[in-house]
Amino acid sequence: MLRTLVSIPAGVLHMELKQYVVSSAMGIFLWNLFFVGAGYLLGEQVFSLLGGN
Repeated sequence: MLRTLVSIPAGVLHMELKQYVVSSAMGIFLWNLFFVGAGYLLGEQVFSLLGGN
């Protein structure tokens, strides 16, 4: 949701499209890297942490 809201001030401040796309892509990459890394490191343990089997 936050990534969607970031586009509003970027447009209001007339941020260059290239700068916005690069910044957004880097943010998406880091966000996904965090969650994929967490899933890889936690593996099956995440289900026991969340109250599953």
